[in-house]
Amino acid sequence: MDAKQFVKQMQAQLKSAGIDNSNEIYFLLDEILGVSRADLVTLGSFSCAQQKTIKKAVNKRIHGMSLQRIIGKSTFCGVTIKESKFTLTPRPETENMTSLVIKENKGKVLDLCAGSGAIGLALAKAGFDVTLADVSGKAIKSIKSNAKLNNLQVNVVKSNMFSKITNKFDIIVSNPPYIPSSECKTLSEDVLLNDPIIALDGGVDGLDFYRIIADKAHEYLNNFGVIYLEIGLHQEESIQKLLEKHFKNITIIKDLNGINRIIRAEI
Repeated sequence: MDAKQFVKQMQAQLKSAGIDNSNEIYFLLDEILGVSRADLVTLGSFSCAQQKTIKKAVNKRIHGMSLQRIIGKSTFCGVTIKESKFTLTPRPETENMTSLVIKENKGKVLDLCAGSGAIGLALAKAGFDVTLADVSGKAIKSIKSNAKLNNLQVNVVKSNMFSKITNKFDIIVSNPPYIPSSECKTLSEDVLLNDPIIALDGGVDGLDFYRIIADKAHEYLNNFGVIYLEIGLHQEESIQKLLEKHFKNITIIKDLNGINRIIRAEI
């Protein structure tokens, strides 16, 4: 079987599984084998080992694994993030929040519930002085690994929310777990396959971490400090009420799909 026929066969398998995006196979070929779409014009065929490797990747995709998990990395605001079963795969909506922080601010940042470190590392690349904190030891290892991969100098703290935080910051940014516990049990297979529950479960109503942030964040902010929070669907009013005790100028910002996704507030 020549290369073009093999590609068509893989595309057909993906399509039969409901993945009707012909470009996915080209992405996998490029990332896994280093074979670009242009290379297929002159490439006669794939070796048996190459075919086996791509078939394995396509099978993972068919069973719900994300492209990022399959290739083992993702790109987030210009930084490369290694995929890990212990941290979330970075989302486009989180890139929106990170870009907003870069556009509007400068200074010292705390990335709380940092996970893979995507937000904080992107901010460090943009010139911010960044501390990243997470309660998970696995996440801390992931942050340090990703910082080294991107040649970035950051401060990393293993902390249950603010428990080990001692400094003050100009900006606190966080994408905490925000899915209600009961909904975590009904998440789609592709989410459960790609993301750890600890990074998703926000307690009974999904607001556990926002309560802590609303109650404590002002103590760790300098004068004129600001926070940016990614939020879940229909949570904006509840989180705004939580923030009103210690924060002002609370703004709700939509993502590219028109969904209320970010809350910005000042002390």
